[in-house]
Amino acid sequence: MAGVYSHRFIVKHQESDVSYPVPLGLTAIIMTVTAFVAAGTPEDYQIVIDPTGATVIMGTLWSLTEPITAGTVQYTNLRVVVHGGESIRASSGFYVDMTVSGYLLPAPQG
Repeated sequence: MAGVYSHRFIVKHQESDVSYPVPLGLTAIIMTVTAFVAAGTPEDYQIVIDPTGATVIMGTLWSLTEPITAGTVQYTNLRVVVHGGESIRASSGFYVDMTVSGYLLPAPQG
């Protein structure tokens, strides 16, 4: 299908919030979210669609030094639709790295 391609919406490294505004006339489909905590205490993370504030995913990551759980989580095949004029926002503790990717396609006409 012409006009459809993979797109990295967010790559976040040691930042609190990072947003990707979906351009008008396009639709973003979130397919994959990866979160990794490098060290320290447990850190919360979430993906939100603004301006509605709707939460797509949220959770808590433990560092690799914790015996109970690993420091990485990946969500795949999400298929979350975000319309032009809305934003995808990744929020987390400072030590959480995150990526959000999927498809960017033309918005339906008519």
